Amino acid sequence: MIDFASALLRCAISALLFFSFAGKILAGPNLNIAHIANYRVLPRVAVPLAARVLPALEFSLGMGLLLGLDLGLVFRMSAALFLIFAFAMTQALIRGIVTQCGCYGTLHSATVSWKLAFRNMLIAGLLWWLSTQIQEPSVGGPVPIGDWAFAPAFILALIAGDAMAFFKVKRARTQTRRGPHRLNVLSNHNVKE
Repeated sequence: MIDFASALLRCAISALLFFSFAGKILAGPNLNIAHIANYRVLPRVAVPLAARVLPALEFSLGMGLLLGLDLGLVFRMSAALFLIFAFAMTQALIRGIVTQCGCYGTLHSATVSWKLAFRNMLIAGLLWWLSTQIQEPSVGGPVPIGDWAFAPAFILALIAGDAMAFFKVKRARTQTRRGPHRLNVLSNHNVKE
């Protein structure tokens, strides 16, 4: 029964993490920075780094949960991530900060609420409980594949996020250059008839 519940929870939370990753990548770095800064937890200098690392971490943990890579570690890291989310929301609510969650970038918008903070605490608790149900490999046994696969997944997600942000910024600059003022200049050139 634990195996079925574990598999079901792994799939659901990995889907949640992938959805969050996709929303943050589509939103672009500026919106992610704004969402994190609105919580007023991190120093300003740390906010861009957090906005860059968070989507990669969500992708990597989602892959780890989906593929079952070193589940004890991935369950604990995922639980810690959801606890951090719950802490950020709770402190914002206690301090009277009204802000958008930023959980899913541009794919879904919700105001920070006690319901969302509780949801994150519940998910963290379930993940932590599941991490206690995993039997760790014996000392001297084979190294779990997650030890080898987690770092490359994280690096690939960082690169993918940076590439998406780069092309989004480049596309925005190109569209700005091709704005109406540029079209007017081109239409005023003398054309031989």
